[in-house]
Amino acid sequence: MSVSTADARVRALVVALVVGVLTLVGAASAQADDATSVVLTVEVTSGVDVNTYTGVRMHAVVRPASATGRVTFYVDGAKLGAAPVVDGAADLGSTIHVADGVPATAVFEPASASGRSAVTSPEIAIAVQAVPRVWLVDDGGAAMPDRARITSGKRYRLVVSGFRFGSSVRVTLGSRTLDTPRVGASGTGSVLVTVPALRPGTYRLAARSGSRSATTSVVLLAGAGSTGPSPKPTAPAGGNVSVVVPSAGQSLPTTGGDDGTDDDDGADGGATLPRTGSDVAASLALSAVALLVGVALVVATRRRPPGRHEGVR
Repeated sequence: MSVSTADARVRALVVALVVGVLTLVGAASAQADDATSVVLTVEVTSGVDVNTYTGVRMHAVVRPASATGRVTFYVDGAKLGAAPVVDGAADLGSTIHVADGVPATAVFEPASASGRSAVTSPEIAIAVQAVPRVWLVDDGGAAMPDRARITSGKRYRLVVSGFRFGSSVRVTLGSRTLDTPRVGASGTGSVLVTVPALRPGTYRLAARSGSRSATTSVVLLAGAGSTGPSPKPTAPAGGNVSVVVPSAGQSLPTTGGDDGTDDDDGADGGATLPRTGSDVAASLALSAVALLVGVALVVATRRRPPGRHEGVR
């Protein structure tokens, strides 16, 4: 084989290798340009409040725009709904309860004949400007208003809303902690609580998590096992009140009344009452007799004849 023939074969082999490399690079570039991607955005179209729904608009952008298929939307891992991809985008409107900071994703599901693979968007957190609230629910499932009456020892459902997703909210009744419900994806957290035995009166029901807080008030009524002063005894309906009159020289029994102090010094109404009745009458009679005797002596002295005076020798 001549040298010129060998050189020609080497040159042909080099050209073939270069063409192959360029073909692979072009294919890779085309595949990279045709890679599927999904970007999700969520718009909150109405505010959050107790017993109302939040309007949300889920918008997913799919690339390349020529991709066909549908996008399924998820909130905290739960399927919200699906929408077809049209001109590289998919939209879904819904009215749902959502918490501030709840995660959301969008999954592109390509058409079976496209040869593409499913792609999931990066996770985002839905931003909701919610008003924190706390309230109780009665046995019938009705939300109790501000200054609602509750009873010690009775169970109620405690509900909080407007706090960040996943947060634990500490709820207190006065200075007593009731519970710490956790906020779910719907924007609320609830737990059954038993009202502690406290003194009857008006208390503040407060909820706090981080910088967010909510308060309301309740009127606590006495229940089984509650503390505080016992109600004052009253005479039965239609009954008579008996009055005991002591005899002469007899004193009335002591009472168990309150002297107006909070101490336990035994001075709360333990004194003997003054004597009354015939003792007072006897004292008045003796005073009258003494007065009459004194008047009689004065009169007798004034009527006595003057005595004779003898001279001095």
